[in-house]
Amino acid sequence: MGYVIIGTGGAGVSAVEAIRKYDKETEIIMISNEDVPPYSACLLLYYLEDESKRDVVFWKGKDFYDRMNVTPILGNDVKSIQPENKKIVVGDESIEYDKLLIAAGGSVALPPVENLNKKGVFTFKTLYDTDNMHNWLKTQKVENIIVLGGGSIGLDAAEGLKKHNVNITVIEAIDRVLPRMLDKEMGIIVNDILPKNNVQVRLENTITKILGTDKVEGAKLTDDTVLDADMLIITTGVKPNLDVVKESGIKTNSGIIVNEYLETNMPGIYAAG
Repeated sequence: MGYVIIGTGGAGVSAVEAIRKYDKETEIIMISNEDVPPYSACLLLYYLEDESKRDVVFWKGKDFYDRMNVTPILGNDVKSIQPENKKIVVGDESIEYDKLLIAAGGSVALPPVENLNKKGVFTFKTLYDTDNMHNWLKTQKVENIIVLGGGSIGLDAAEGLKKHNVNITVIEAIDRVLPRMLDKEMGIIVNDILPKNNVQVRLENTITKILGTDKVEGAKLTDDTVLDADMLIITTGVKPNLDVVKESGIKTNSGIIVNEYLETNMPGIYAAG
């Protein structure tokens, strides 16, 4: 038994680096439902701008697992955590642990919009999201793109997509972009800057229905405006991935509850990220 880390994002990677400063030998297992080396979601913007820059996102190197003496289990979801037995179940495999870190990150909180399942509708959270957007841009005639959500991820998406010579409209439900980062006065300044950089902004609005037969062709807004769209990016916020702790006895509210040492209510189980 040794260390088991669920998640290969920033928190999981930082944990590996911290452990290896003091312990070079004890087994570390990292588990991810993605089958790629650790990457930084913050760097996806640069890959979205330029498909040739995909490797930029692997900020710790593609050899991270080998270099840090980590055993990766990739492309699998954790089915259950069993604190009483100090085990987790991944696929058909049962894995024992001494210390468990849950760093499972979050997923996109999808809004209640009609026809979200149309082709050409994407989220912008993972490497595979960005792969899929590049495939769409290469195989479809894309002139108009709508980004739903004017937070930091939405503006990153707009900046990256702008490099593809398309018309971009950002739709934000309240009265300014970057509402969690900027006050109203600063938000208004950014609102004014974006159109000068070929990004249109529609505030105090949202999408009620995605239009089109098989693939997205447009969107209807709350004010009944209809916008053309060949591609739509959903960036309406992130929710923590809590399914991993379901029925484990680990306490949660809007996330996993921890103490000042990041330990959950279950001894030997920690959470971060």
